Amino acid sequence: MNVFLYYRTYWGKNNPTGWLGKNILANSKMEMVRTCIKSMEIEKFESSIIFYSIACVDNSVPEYTSFLESKFDEVFHTNEGLDITDSYKGLFPIWGMHGALVKLINLIKSKNHKPDDIVLIIEDDYLFIENGFQKWINACCHFKGFVSPYDHPFSYYRNDMFLKIKSIEIYNNIHWRESTCNTSVLGGKYEYFNKTKFFRKIPRLVFGPIYLERIFGAELPSIDVLFYRRIRKYLGIKLYSPIPGLAQHLSKWPNVSENHLKSNIDIPKNELSPGRDWEKRYASLSISDK
Repeated sequence: MNVFLYYRTYWGKNNPTGWLGKNILANSKMEMVRTCIKSMEIEKFESSIIFYSIACVDNSVPEYTSFLESKFDEVFHTNEGLDITDSYKGLFPIWGMHGALVKLINLIKSKNHKPDDIVLIIEDDYLFIENGFQKWINACCHFKGFVSPYDHPFSYYRNDMFLKIKSIEIYNNIHWRESTCNTSVLGGKYEYFNKTKFFRKIPRLVFGPIYLERIFGAELPSIDVLFYRRIRKYLGIKLYSPIPGLAQHLSKWPNVSENHLKSNIDIPKNELSPGRDWEKRYASLSISDK
């Protein structure tokens, strides 16, 4: 089995520490990165896996590049300073024309993957449970669609997820459900990346503060949610996520409009998903950058 990991990370322009203060549990950028890489437990992969890893770094510095070269088979550089966006100054739709994620998608395409190659995209602030990365790979082989390792709390707090989930599946002794929310951390056979490449280029039509989906209520502001809803509706390709999660996004809770949240709920301070002791897992693996 051929498995290709595309590892998204950044340092930041004119940033001496690489730290933006958006993460939790970690005390520094390097502590977080080292700990999260360790949690992947690549050395424990099944012998049938042929593994190749590419670090995709935005605005790196020589010291960080050297570190990544010691951990990954290849290092790919961008200098975007931003992620994928769907409009220019909130006015002109440009989704798919610039951004670090766009560069990454183009890189994946350039590798000429075979349809059954397993392609994984992960960000540098994802912590895995024991053997979680291997279970993610296995799920990508099993499901006919995309697989996220993260049980996103949005599924519990947002009111704009799918109104009806037809079923919850059991695979590898884990519950899996259909999901609509993701942070572009996903995996699957390359055939699904190839089948959905057109939909990644479709913009959300924006006219200043007005977008058509806001008027008709057919789609949501989030570009990730837009993408997954579109491929589900027009291609029948789903996104699956585990309950509880196999990995955790070490992030503070983002700003979310009350229009997209369930009423009378307490807004969490972070994105820790239920069912796991993530603090304990991080502490057991933590690698200081000193």
